[in-house]
Amino acid sequence: MYKKNSDYGIIGNSRTLALVGNDGSIDWLCLPFMDSASVFAALLDGHQGGRFSVQPAADWDSVAAYLPGTNILETRFRTRHGIMKLIDFMPVFRNESRDADPKPSEIYRCLEAMQGELTVEAVFDPRFDYARETTSLEAKEGALVAKGVNETLVLSASHGCWTIQHTQPRETLRRKRNQTPRSCVLYFEGVFPDRFYRAHPILIKTRLSSCTH
Repeated sequence: MYKKNSDYGIIGNSRTLALVGNDGSIDWLCLPFMDSASVFAALLDGHQGGRFSVQPAADWDSVAAYLPGTNILETRFRTRHGIMKLIDFMPVFRNESRDADPKPSEIYRCLEAMQGELTVEAVFDPRFDYARETTSLEAKEGALVAKGVNETLVLSASHGCWTIQHTQPRETLRRKRNQTPRSCVLYFEGVFPDRFYRAHPILIKTRLSSCTH
């Protein structure tokens, strides 16, 4: 079943943008530019288009809104046993021309249990070139590496190691005092992420940048 347009929020970095559903699924993303071929296109084809979703495993409802004055998107999920928030954003690199050697696009997804306990499911299913290319996926050095004909996409997280399996990976989130939110970062063009542990400072910098422009 496809979502309504009003079910999506938009995050971007002035070069490209991603559509994030209120179910925690990135259903549209073109890289490295807005007019490039898609990496996630479940917006057009829910079966073959590809997506990157993060949501509670149990029944849930959700509400999404932007942090004031920014395009940083916060989605709050509520289940019978807990509440969690998912923050999605793309750092903005300003004063960068299209002809220059661009910095790799990044998408940060930060998870935090606000109340109780939740089991979270993630689906990372990129499909390059509008799902016309064959996309391979391998676990490497604590990351997931997706490769097409000429493209590479790397997903890494602030905890643990990824495993590839037919069922979705799951993790239980519990509310703990002073707990650092879990985060993952998605990099394009084969750059191995080394900054996921700095997700919170990058979030603050992105928020300040958005608020001052």
